[in-house]
Amino acid sequence: MKNSTLNILLLSLLLFVVGTCNGYAIEYDWVINESGTYNLEEDLIISEDKYGILINASNVTINGNNFKLIGHNNHDNIGIFINYDWMTDKIYGDIEIKNLNISNFSSGIYMEEAKRVSIHNCEFWNNTHVIIVRGSPELYTYLNTFGPNQSSRVNSDPLCSPKAVYEYKGKEHTYRLGNYYIPALDLKDTDNDGVLNGVMLSNEWDGYDPYPLKEAPSNYVIKELYYPTVENLPSYANPVIVDIFALADEPEYYMGKVRPEPTPEPEPTPNGGSGKGTVVKEQEKQGTREGFGSQNIRDRVTLSNVIADDPLDADLARKQLKDNVIGSEDDMSLNEDAVIIGGPVSNAFANKYNHMFEKPVTNDYPGENTGVIQVLRIQEEAGGIVQTHYIVYIAGSDRYGTQAAVEYFKTLTELPDEPITVKWVDGKPVLVE
Repeated sequence: MKNSTLNILLLSLLLFVVGTCNGYAIEYDWVINESGTYNLEEDLIISEDKYGILINASNVTINGNNFKLIGHNNHDNIGIFINYDWMTDKIYGDIEIKNLNISNFSSGIYMEEAKRVSIHNCEFWNNTHVIIVRGSPELYTYLNTFGPNQSSRVNSDPLCSPKAVYEYKGKEHTYRLGNYYIPALDLKDTDNDGVLNGVMLSNEWDGYDPYPLKEAPSNYVIKELYYPTVENLPSYANPVIVDIFALADEPEYYMGKVRPEPTPEPEPTPNGGSGKGTVVKEQEKQGTREGFGSQNIRDRVTLSNVIADDPLDADLARKQLKDNVIGSEDDMSLNEDAVIIGGPVSNAFANKYNHMFEKPVTNDYPGENTGVIQVLRIQEEAGGIVQTHYIVYIAGSDRYGTQAAVEYFKTLTELPDEPITVKWVDGKPVLVE
């Protein structure tokens, strides 16, 4: 990257130029047409009838130096737009945005088809959307602070992080670091590595953060960052990211390990209500089967959508779990409790979210007559309220594997912390150690 530096002076640099956004003319206060490093030296307050910064080049770094980019949140406006020339199919890449406080925009950052974009150590306040991303592979969004009542729209892709060697509370760790959310998420950090056990789910377009931070980014000291390689795919397809710096001997999927929390045992509330949603009134349990290993698991099934597309999987779910089994829907997302029955070949919902789980199911994994039980604990923020959803995924490489996993799931006393592998042996499920 070129090391040229442009110091932005608020009073002298208001380049009222014209760019394009989705094909229509838009005026920007500042346009970057050349590669280089651009440093802010003062807050940049955007004119009321203008957008913020337009990036029309590759190999660009914007260093906010902890100054502010401030818009007027009274119409659709964008703080930083990474341009995509749809007429010539020109795509820009190798762009870094850091140390910048972005506020009062409809979209803090907007990009289409950009490649290798890194957004880190920024703060986002009072924006409708922190970021809107369409078809942009290799996006890294980490160590940022997200204020309340903002969402992300990222085409079902995660807010990714490079693998980091970092120091937290005097100890060195190697893991991935997501973003810090205000208000604080109701999740635990059982590994004491500063990364919460769970997933932060945006309320639009399934933008999710698999590595939310326990504390503000200033509490993490980065020593090394390792970026993965990405397989070449068409721009409209989600990239398959393989981490060549994985700790294991074999390459692992970039999503890494999502560590769900066990469901707490239900506690009745004084008025007999449902408290946090884990206690279910008796009349609400109608249709849920008997024979569960605990009331906790039975209540979890009752509270969840049981999803099965294949007729045999649906029949198994009705016999073992409950009467009301539904099929996948096009607009269904991870914003409700769910029990998914069947793998990605037989279940459209599973096919959409299979990659989010620690052990994605395939025809070859977990293997013949073998199934796996695993759970995601999702945090969803909407309107300043954080809700927790549990997604239970029960599937096998074949029908006997799924049956083994479903029947073994019924014997559990709580949702598992780690995936459980079960095999169908002599007409019954057997735990695989």
